[in-house]
Amino acid sequence: MPPAIPLLHREFGISAVTAAWLLSIFSAIGAFAGIGFGTIADRFGRRRAVVGGLALVALASIAGGFVNNATALVILRGIEGFGFVTAVVAIPALITSLTAERDRRLALGLWSAYVPLGSAIVLFCAPLAIAAGGWRALWFFAGGFAAVMAIVAAGTRDASEPARVSHQTSLVNDVRAVVSAPYPLALAAGFAGYTAGYLALVGFLPAMLVDAGVTVDDAAVATAIVVLANAFGNLAGALLAHRFARWVIVVIGAVLMGGGAATLYAHGLPLPVRYTAAFIAALCGGAIPAAVMASVPLFAPAPRLVATTQGLIVQGSSIGQLCGPVLVVAAGGMRGAGGSIVMASFASVCIAAAMILRRPEEARPQEVQA
Repeated sequence: MPPAIPLLHREFGISAVTAAWLLSIFSAIGAFAGIGFGTIADRFGRRRAVVGGLALVALASIAGGFVNNATALVILRGIEGFGFVTAVVAIPALITSLTAERDRRLALGLWSAYVPLGSAIVLFCAPLAIAAGGWRALWFFAGGFAAVMAIVAAGTRDASEPARVSHQTSLVNDVRAVVSAPYPLALAAGFAGYTAGYLALVGFLPAMLVDAGVTVDDAAVATAIVVLANAFGNLAGALLAHRFARWVIVVIGAVLMGGGAATLYAHGLPLPVRYTAAFIAALCGGAIPAAVMASVPLFAPAPRLVATTQGLIVQGSSIGQLCGPVLVVAAGGMRGAGGSIVMASFASVCIAAAMILRRPEEARPQEVQA
């Protein structure tokens, strides 16, 4: 969406409000209904949720490439959002059921790279796609790839998938079981702190670079490099989570990310120092999602509630994405030291959550079976 905004403004005359909705609608859906989607996935089957969610993304995205007005585009973007959240909350539970215990941390950690890796691919490839077929080419590419992955997911065999809906417990009781358990809430809060800091980092970085005299094109490339660094951090975090305590990874990642992000917002420092700090923050902070995702099976109240627990984490992540940039701006972060303070506060939330999770993780070294 971000690379297409100028083209959509030129073709449809979209307002700043419409552009904001197009950018944030996925986060809004996740913030309000993430745990509900997770409960449905646990109840009706993780594989079905993944396939159905990806199919919905594919259909809505391809249809979006044919629209001729902004209203239809917003509606289809919302439908994409529902499909996206449905798939995202179910995938960790599906991975858990398909992997051996020795591989589970690594597999879940690797999956956590889907946001920065996908974002980096689009940021680097968008100019080529737009040159070939305009903004619509991006929609067709995304829809086609989602369709391919839906077919791949349909070929999996989830042994834990129910043959029919179970009526032993209600959806409300499943949600209550997850929300009332302390550790899923800690995971969600920690992930909210991470996403708030990450989005405020990469969201305002292009404007900071341009204000410092960097060209728009160079600022876009520099930001894409930072996003890609975060993806490599995810992959490194997956390898670390396979061997080390996850709470330690979160603490170290949060300290380095918070320090780097606070340095970025220290406007009195030279630009190369601030940009290097942003790169380090994204790289080291990238280990946090890998550690959090690898913790979901361990801290879910029951194996059958893994997707519901993931839904709560997606909800926390989405709330962080919505609130992070707003809080930085409200603190005057684009003009003074307020941004550094807020970014350090986001990191402290991650650290506090990790300390809450420390004792139960050390007491339960064995993974929870799917």
